[in-house]
Amino acid sequence: MSRKPGVGDHTAPIFLVTVGDPARFRSQSSFANYCGIVPGANQSSDMEAKGLRITKAGPAIMRWALFQAGAIGRAPDPQFACVYYREMVHNGKNHMQTMGAVMSHLSARILAVLLEDKPYKLRDIDGWQIRQPRRSPKNNLVEVSGT
Repeated sequence: MSRKPGVGDHTAPIFLVTVGDPARFRSQSSFANYCGIVPGANQSSDMEAKGLRITKAGPAIMRWALFQAGAIGRAPDPQFACVYYREMVHNGKNHMQTMGAVMSHLSARILAVLLEDKPYKLRDIDGWQIRQPRRSPKNNLVEVSGT
């Protein structure tokens, strides 16, 4: 799990411990509800307010770890950078609202990685896998992994 940009030595154990068995979540939306990162809604007989603050249900340490991982991981991950850019520029959201969207996308990725038990693969905005450059131990030149 720590191969995901932004998820490291401090946040990966938090995700593993708070999620427990990922199969207990029926869907990504139920996992987002558990994490407390879905927008709240208020309804009365003739009024409906949507787009309120996040519900903050579930463990606070999970939301903290999602925020930290999202803030760090949105720079090297093109898909999260695209979500951040779209929310900020096109939808006019502020930083905290935008991070809520990034956290929601990140929680879906974390659940998928835990359910599939496969390492995270960095992808561009079209869904193509990005090959990570690596250094050759012999001559310290940059090589591209996989061809």
